[in-house]
Amino acid sequence: MGDGQVIMVYNNARYWIWLTLALGYKTPKALKVCEFSFSIAEFYECGENHWKLCPGITPADIQKLKSTALSSADKIINRCMELNIDIITFDDERYPMCLKNIYAPPCVLYVKGEFPDLDNRFTVGIVGTRNASKYGLRVAYDAASNLTRAGALIISGGALGIDSAGHRGALAAGGDTVCVLGAGIDVNYISQNAKMREYITTHGCLVTEYPPGTQPKPYHFPARNRIIAAFSDAVLIVEAARRSGALITANLAQEQGKEVFAVMGNINAAYSEGTNALIKDGAYPYTHYTDIIDAFPNVYITRKNDVRATETALEAIPVKGTLPKNAGKSKVVPASQKTENVNVVNKEREAKKEDISENTRNIPNEKIESISSEARRVYDAIKQGETVSTDELCIRLGLLPYKILPYITELEIEGLVINTGARNYRKA
Repeated sequence: MGDGQVIMVYNNARYWIWLTLALGYKTPKALKVCEFSFSIAEFYECGENHWKLCPGITPADIQKLKSTALSSADKIINRCMELNIDIITFDDERYPMCLKNIYAPPCVLYVKGEFPDLDNRFTVGIVGTRNASKYGLRVAYDAASNLTRAGALIISGGALGIDSAGHRGALAAGGDTVCVLGAGIDVNYISQNAKMREYITTHGCLVTEYPPGTQPKPYHFPARNRIIAAFSDAVLIVEAARRSGALITANLAQEQGKEVFAVMGNINAAYSEGTNALIKDGAYPYTHYTDIIDAFPNVYITRKNDVRATETALEAIPVKGTLPKNAGKSKVVPASQKTENVNVVNKEREAKKEDISENTRNIPNEKIESISSEARRVYDAIKQGETVSTDELCIRLGLLPYKILPYITELEIEGLVINTGARNYRKA
């Protein structure tokens, strides 16, 4: 690939990548370069005599700039093209203003998926310990799910524990999510989450400041946390020990003027020491997702009155689609009809015990065994060869969209169904 073509496709990307290869990733010197030069291309072309005049650029920096070949940046660009990784640079119009305003903003963002307009979305970061309790995982999942239904975009770091619960809660609610990584996008760091990361590339995006092939280093993750904080209007810390990366995110968010929420935990548990300390130091105590909504009264336009955590209330919140007309309304069912419904359900269960559904007979046993019984029920409701909408599945199964979406998500992640667009699905 010739130089002209690289520049035409990626504008100044090769120069910004060159700068990061020379000076490092988390450095405030990028801002110095921007303030000093008309453009990053001009900075490169003017050479050593020009660099010496730039404030903050030391003789050691100049030696690094001189010894770093521009062809190294071109190799990274070619690799990104092979992997379908987008490159967003500091001077790109897509680069979010919320990130430009922090200390040491990244020169380059590598993105796989659809990068959202973060400056015009309400965003909530959900982070916490990898060694989370079942309670913490449930809180993170429910918070992400409910906030997504209310219109928020969930940001997290893709780690095990609380991060994963946050991402999965957002996806289960039918939303997108942004996963900020501490390594190259193509590096299979935390193999247990490989499927989740792949799924996020079609339901949000993966973002990192590190080029493809960059292995995770311990110091990458504290640096990564400044991006999570910058992307988020509010940050929720679910569980965190006293010495936790999640607390770094909380501190960075506070420095950036963001609202920080923390979940009060067991006073005898190490994984709650950090969150309890945050609350003592002034973080908002989190008890319900509307705590976050209430802190931003001018942001939420989808909120329905004073929504509380009951199934009836949640049914009133749209889930990126049209709910049945009776959604959110309580309906009194005569006792005779209830008995009739129970009998029908029992007959269906007995029939399933006697015979394997024709729809699932050709699916590998390990796939069927890996999904939940509820997801299996949704799978069985889709006939072989047909494309069916979420609304139709809701009618067939007698479920509301917010109840059925988690199981559709589970089937998609396992590769058993395919989203054909507009919330229509068919078997893979």
